[in-house]
Amino acid sequence: RFVGLDALHLMLDRAMAVEVQNFIPPLKHVFSTGSPLLLQGDDVACLTVATYSAAHVLFVLKAFLDGGRRVEVLDDFLHFGNVHCRANSMTFGLFLEFGLLPLLTREVMLLAPRFREVAELLLQASEGANAFEVLIA
Repeated sequence: RFVGLDALHLMLDRAMAVEVQNFIPPLKHVFSTGSPLLLQGDDVACLTVATYSAAHVLFVLKAFLDGGRRVEVLDDFLHFGNVHCRANSMTFGLFLEFGLLPLLTREVMLLAPRFREVAELLLQASEGANAFEVLIA
C-alpha cells in the first residue's frame, strides 16, 4: 500500500490537470477506499499518511475545476485528518505537514469556507504535547 500510494503521488505530481480530470471517478474511488487503516502499533500504516495526504492534495488541486465535487472531496480529506489521524500524534503531524499546510499555501481560498474547522484543528494541534505537531500548527 505504501508503494502504491507513493506511485499515485508521483503520477499526480507529474500529470497535467487535464490528464487528472480524465480519471476522476477511479481516483476518487481510490482515495475513498484506500485511506490508511491506522491500527495501534502499526508503524507502516502511520507512514502511509504522508504519501496519502500529499497525493490527495494534488488530486484536489488538479482534478476539479468546479466547486461542488471539489468541496465534497476536500471535506472527506479534512474528515480523514480530523477523525482518523488525530488520535496518533505521528500521523496527525504527517497530515498537517503533507496535507493541510500544502493546501493552505497553494489554495487558501479553497479552505476559507471551512475556516472554523481548520482553525479548531490547528488550535488543538498547537495545544498538544508533541513539539513537532505544535511547530507545524
